[in-house]
Amino acid sequence: AIDAAADRATDAPADADADTAPPSSTACPGLPVAVNPDRQTEVADTTATSLAQEVGRAGGACAAARGKERVYAVVPSVSGALTIKLIGGAGLDPTLHVRGTDCRGSQLACAETTSLAGTETAKINVVGGRTYWVIADSKAGTEGPFVLRLGLVAGTFCGDGIANNDEQCDDGNSVPDDGCNLACKFSGDPAAGDTCPGLPFHVRSGAPVTFG
Repeated sequence: AIDAAADRATDAPADADADTAPPSSTACPGLPVAVNPDRQTEVADTTATSLAQEVGRAGGACAAARGKERVYAVVPSVSGALTIKLIGGAGLDPTLHVRGTDCRGSQLACAETTSLAGTETAKINVVGGRTYWVIADSKAGTEGPFVLRLGLVAGTFCGDGIANNDEQCDDGNSVPDDGCNLACKFSGDPAAGDTCPGLPFHVRSGAPVTFG
């Protein structure tokens, strides 16, 4: 478990002579949190002493969260399925959103279904070593303590950048018709297939590959 009370002590202005401020959960890029498989990681914190500057994707449920928030830069040690729970305490109406690419990048998940002292849950597939930004947010006018609980189950999935099981390819992105579709099967007519070094593919016993 991680007690973020120590982090809150770093929210004071940094010494003028310091080269960089210590990591903090009050704003992007967030407080680093390492997550390992098959054991829970917990962060106990509060939004009461934080800032209100991050909001969810426009038009979505998390866009309504305009209260104070905490930001965590979560790095899973291995690829797999990550379950994130934001458990609100007294006075807090929690909202949970997750971002990829960077701290203010694309929204990967949003959970906004409960009210005061509720629990929000999000589940995403993650790639080991990548950073995912978890925003423990709140509805405007509410603030208070919370527990952020993270559970990682190691495993493979289409999109982790490694061709596994019956996948013909896995380029690790969500771009369709670039040679490898969202089901990790060959598709499209990418320019890479017309020139060297060519388009990589994977062959396994009992899994024929057909080019059309």
